[in-house]
Amino acid sequence: MSSPIPVPLQAFRSGVAIRVVFAAWIAGVVPAAAVSAQETITSDRPGIGSGSGVVGPGVVQVETGLALGGGRSYTDLSVGQALVRLGVSAFELEFFGNSYVIGVQDESGVAERDGLQPPGLGAKVAVVRTPAVSLSLQGLAFLPGGSGAQGSEDGAFGLNALADVPVSDRVAVNGNVGIRAATGGKPAWSASVTPSYAFGGGVSGYVGWAGSFTSGSEVNFAEAGLAFLANPNLQLDVNGGRAVGDGLWFMGVGAAFRRGAGPG
Repeated sequence: MSSPIPVPLQAFRSGVAIRVVFAAWIAGVVPAAAVSAQETITSDRPGIGSGSGVVGPGVVQVETGLALGGGRSYTDLSVGQALVRLGVSAFELEFFGNSYVIGVQDESGVAERDGLQPPGLGAKVAVVRTPAVSLSLQGLAFLPGGSGAQGSEDGAFGLNALADVPVSDRVAVNGNVGIRAATGGKPAWSASVTPSYAFGGGVSGYVGWAGSFTSGSEVNFAEAGLAFLANPNLQLDVNGGRAVGDGLWFMGVGAAFRRGAGPG
């Protein structure tokens, strides 16, 4: 999941709203079905959510970044986007530090948007690993907490199914479906489809669609990004996206690095 968390979509993970995290994942420079080999880092960055890759036993992986984004009348800077992933056998534990948000422009009349997003916990387990498909399940729990305008007194819980299908040596397709609800809130559903392409030389890219659907409301995002595998344990990325029809947008940069190695 984290992937970077675009500023206008922070509620997907923070528990401030009941919208669901949806994933648009890039498989680095290897086909998606190869994620279990863990020969190179498989990051949940860039993109809005998570891929099916599970870090191997004993691996500690840190993913972080920053994003600038907002809507028609405001712009925010999101710093941190912190995710720590710990590999344990066929599953991983996830710790979401999330971001500190700084309002840099506001024409909407909202006096304060600065604050720290609530923390979260997660677990991702590998369900299917074959040459034809990689499938994992991810459970999420975002806790009450945070500070300022980004804090929340409510928790949020979610479940995502994450799949990656290789099409060729260079092309893979990621798909996600998920459900989430804040404490006492109505559930929200999400879905995404994201093709990725490995250009070679450590560079890969993706384009994608992702949507979140609640009763009487929906958000549809188009996004794209690039990743560069600097070495087997370090990935750098740049990404951006825009919602269809409502003016939400984001652009960001980030990095993922790991220590340790093992099969995923």
